[in-house]
Amino acid sequence: MVHAGDAELSFSERFQGYKNLFNRTKSNYTVIFKILSDEFQFRELHQIDSNYIQVNRRFRSIHLPIVSERVARFLEENKQEKLVAYKIEAPDHYKAIELCRAKLSRDLDLYHLGFSGIKNSIDKQAAVISELAPERASTAPSNYQLEGYTRGNQQIFTSLLAKVNSLQHNNVPKETTDKLLSGFRYLRMGSESGELETKMLNFWIGLEFIFTSFLSDQKTIDRIRTFFPLCHALIYVRRNLHDFHKALSRLGVSSHIPNYSDDLEYLCNFNVYDIVMDKSPSILLKIRAKQFQEWFANPGSIDRRLKEHIDTLRWNISRLYRLRNEIVHNAAVKSNISPNVSHLKYYLTFALNSMLEFLSDFPTDVDSDGKITIEDYLISQQIILGSLKGKRMSDYVSIKNPIEMLF
Repeated sequence: MVHAGDAELSFSERFQGYKNLFNRTKSNYTVIFKILSDEFQFRELHQIDSNYIQVNRRFRSIHLPIVSERVARFLEENKQEKLVAYKIEAPDHYKAIELCRAKLSRDLDLYHLGFSGIKNSIDKQAAVISELAPERASTAPSNYQLEGYTRGNQQIFTSLLAKVNSLQHNNVPKETTDKLLSGFRYLRMGSESGELETKMLNFWIGLEFIFTSFLSDQKTIDRIRTFFPLCHALIYVRRNLHDFHKALSRLGVSSHIPNYSDDLEYLCNFNVYDIVMDKSPSILLKIRAKQFQEWFANPGSIDRRLKEHIDTLRWNISRLYRLRNEIVHNAAVKSNISPNVSHLKYYLTFALNSMLEFLSDFPTDVDSDGKITIEDYLISQQIILGSLKGKRMSDYVSIKNPIEMLF
């Protein structure tokens, strides 16, 4: 709701719009999925639940004249495919897709029980038709969309590949390299999985494995809770300032700021935040400017904020661990864990990129064991964070954020 294109709206109006989302009355929707399988038979799915509708010539003839051009094209382009529809009551079309997908997934589990040799999967795109406004029918992703966006391009790929290839020249043992490669594998497997529980477990396996140490008496979960928050706290200040820096450009405030630059050094100036509070059209940006001005003026406020951040991360990791145990030990089916899985994916992405950057660009044998390992990375981050206690904002800005290029 807070968007640069809505600059004419006040914060109260935006917040009221946000609250209205929770008070929407439910409407009837028809959601259409494509089943990716050569052997799928609609009659078996219909036996499981007779409310499923086969999308055939009759269905298309009824709906093509009344739906939007996009959905009409979806129906025409997939008329030779196996399409099934389901009617549901929901507050909006996104929720309709979410509920129907969860229902179809459960029923395909039952289908697989009787026909274990047949692999049925749900295509990544679905169509949804509102009974009240069929002309506004649309298509949308049917798989679970995690929060957050990670950039990817040839430049990023080349840079990361060069870092991986440099490990063999930096006295990094094979077991450490294998750990990173396994982490990359589970990151990919989790990203490509269609089910939230599978995403969750793949991301957790990757995170747990790279933090495992056979030389430590600490349990792996305790190592994650101990070290990950410290590693993330080290880049917390710069990460927030970098996001603030991008927001200044996005909202057109950067043109009023002297020495605006990607190095972020201009943000180590008390008066810059007064300019932002004066020129910004966004009340949220004004609030952030006030907070960062306090960080600049009072280094103790940075220490307090980092402690809160570390405590929050440790609490969230414990929550994710309990959720992982519910899935593994109780075979729990969870359909409302998208935010949790998004957090876990970010944690794994951050850890892998941070470790890779240390091992490739800053290889230091911190524990003097004659080799460069993940343990050296963890100890170094703990030492650096401790050395910054009570220091000014400019010292934190000088700490490079290893995933800045991805977000």
